[in-house]
Amino acid sequence: MDPTVNLEQQLELAEELVKLIDSDAYSSINGDGLVLLDHLREEKRITDQQHHVLWSIVDKANALAERVVALEEWVQKGGFLPAQWARREP
Repeated sequence: MDPTVNLEQQLELAEELVKLIDSDAYSSINGDGLVLLDHLREEKRITDQQHHVLWSIVDKANALAERVVALEEWVQKGGFLPAQWARREP
């Protein structure tokens, strides 16, 4: 694994997710609840549990994407690296 390529790919995906979730298209289907998911649940095509899981995936993907982008911005502006990334002595 090349960590530089990995990070570039993470950032690209995260930025795409943030743009999609911030887009007017997403807002128009989101409203008071993701209309399609709510419709599928009402039509009994998905269970309440499936509805919850799908909503959780969207919510968590958004949170993860925002944090990946924020961390990159932090580091690029001279912020310190996370403790987990500190170089360990061999």
